[in-house]
Order: sequence, then structure tokens, then C-alpha cells
Amino acid sequence: MNRDLLASIVFAAGGFVFFILNVPAYEAIADAKAVLQSRQDLLVERFQLVENVKELSRQYETRKNDIGKLVILLPQKTQLDQVISAIYAAANQNGIQLREITTSAENANLAANYRQLFIKVSSLGDYLSMLDWLRDLEQSLRIYDVSEITVSRDNVVPGKFNLEFKFNAYNALK
Repeated sequence: MNRDLLASIVFAAGGFVFFILNVPAYEAIADAKAVLQSRQDLLVERFQLVENVKELSRQYETRKNDIGKLVILLPQKTQLDQVISAIYAAANQNGIQLREITTSAENANLAANYRQLFIKVSSLGDYLSMLDWLRDLEQSLRIYDVSEITVSRDNVVPGKFNLEFKFNAYNALK
């Protein structure tokens, strides 16, 4: 055999073996680079999440008073005495004579995390007093949802109306 041919065959075989042995290593390196890039992306995302939590904590500290007001709007306990006294005080302030306040059992809405207390108020007053009373209820700290207002003329006192209000008050579930 020719010496140059033998050298060519050995060189070709060496190149073939080198190629066969290094291709899987190259693929492993490429896969490792892809995994490294995805982990770096996850790390950057984690740092962003930590920064978002820190920012949320700072916002919480700056708005702590506002959050306290929201707790008043939707308290944990029903506090029926406070609800009735607030209704009574607003009625007296606006010249409405309360005849009867009726409350029903609480309905818990577990999906929305609140309880609903139905309240029915029968009273006597004029139209402007009724509007002022509703405005005061709307501006109070507790949330009231008026569902029905019934107005009828009072036969005993001229110029006054029998007023009946049906509404709900809310409080949070624990």
C-alpha cells in the first residue's frame, strides 16, 4: 500500500472518530446553554417578584390608614347595635321619626367572603328629610345597599309620608 494512502486513511479515520465523539458533547453543551439561559430567566423573574413584594410592602405601609378605613367599611363582626344606632342617629339628625327597625338573620356568601344583614326600617317624614337621611347613610363609613323604598301619604299627619326602606348591611367573613 502506498504510504500516502495509509496516512490519508488514518487521518480520515481520526477525523471521523473525532467528529463522532465530539458531536454528542457539542449537543450536551448546547442543551446546557439552553438550560442555563432558562435558569437565568427564572432568576431574573424571581428577583423581579421579590422587588414587587418589597414595593407592595412599601405601599402597604404608606396606605395603612386607608386599609384601616376599609376594615371599618366591612367589619369582621356584624355589630348590630352599631348598625341600628347609626340608622337611628341619621334619622334623628334629619327629622325622620323611626317607627320600627326589623333585621333578619345573616346570609353568608362564602364565595364572596361576606355576610349580608337584611334591615327593614319603617318611619315617618317628609321628602327632603328622606333624601338627607339617604345621603347620610350613603356617606357613612359602613356599606348600605338600599334595595327598596316605599313612600305613601300619612293620613294622620298632613304633609308627612310613611317611609319604608329595605336595605342590606355587610360584614366580612373571617
